Amino acid sequence: MRSTANKLKIEDLVHGEYVHSPEGEPNYLVTPWEEEVLRVNLIATIVDDFIRDDGGYATVTLMMEREPSELKLGPRESAIWRNLR
Repeated sequence: MRSTANKLKIEDLVHGEYVHSPEGEPNYLVTPWEEEVLRVNLIATIVDDFIRDDGGYATVTLMMEREPSELKLGPRESAIWRNLR
């Protein structure tokens, strides 16, 4: 069964603690308010992106709420992002 997505502020995720569960159980994040989060739908506006020529990394700048956040992507994710552009 699919977990319900939680509506949170990005700062709750950033300041939360990632918990590794035993084998067969889903990992989750505990927010500063002691809320267990298994799934999040991230809603943001893409305001800028950059992909290095060799595809080694990429950055995507997102505007969430009132402050920009930068998402850093490794080689595999950069290739996926390049195909989405």
